[in-house]
Amino acid sequence: MNDSSLIPQDYVSERREIRRTGLGVLLFLVVMSGVVAAFLVTNRQWESVRVRQRAVAAEFAEVSEKITHMEELKVARDDLVQRAELAAALVSRVPRSILIDGLVERMPPRLSWTRLTLESEEYRPPVPRDDPSADRLRPRGPAPAPVRDRGRLPVDGPPVPKTYVTTITLTGLAPDEVDVSTYVAALAGYPLLGSVMPDSTQVVVMDELQMREFTITMELDRDAIVDELFEDRLPEQGAIPGPDSSLRAEGAR
Repeated sequence: MNDSSLIPQDYVSERREIRRTGLGVLLFLVVMSGVVAAFLVTNRQWESVRVRQRAVAAEFAEVSEKITHMEELKVARDDLVQRAELAAALVSRVPRSILIDGLVERMPPRLSWTRLTLESEEYRPPVPRDDPSADRLRPRGPAPAPVRDRGRLPVDGPPVPKTYVTTITLTGLAPDEVDVSTYVAALAGYPLLGSVMPDSTQVVVMDELQMREFTITMELDRDAIVDELFEDRLPEQGAIPGPDSSLRAEGAR
């Protein structure tokens, strides 16, 4: 029979210390394994986050480049539109041949021209005026410049295309006032003309015949554009001035 009292106490204490140390080392290894595992898992998660971040940054850079390209295209488009408007202002949108063709088509058979003048001048829109009743309460003297605009030079905007007003003065001969009134009424329905105004009529004698000399002032519509309807239509049946009638056309774009 074994007696525990025969085992030295030092041996027992040493064995206990060895077991405690082994258990501590084992627990330490378990804890360190958990820490390493957590580090590896966290590192993999951060790596996926970094990959996603790089992908998002690349997408943002691509979208930013596309936006910059679209802005450049928009600026180029606005520049082209502005150039087109400036070029269109220099070219007449109503060919003179179609304009004169419409004037001839609407002419009564017994009426003839003696002079046709076209004059163009730059259109200047009217300057808006302030309400005069508001000037009574306004202090006299020069108005102070706004605080934000003081010391700043005015910035010139893009050039505005010029528009022109074309005035047509037509002088001719007719047997009576009826033909003149008929011609004026026909010209009033001409879509290329903005206004038609008979200026004067007087009786003249030519080859012992009394004729009515008239003057009509017309203004070309500024918004008139000759489209395919005017270019493709055939001339209507109307009277054309005979070879004895004289026609002199003077025009300026």
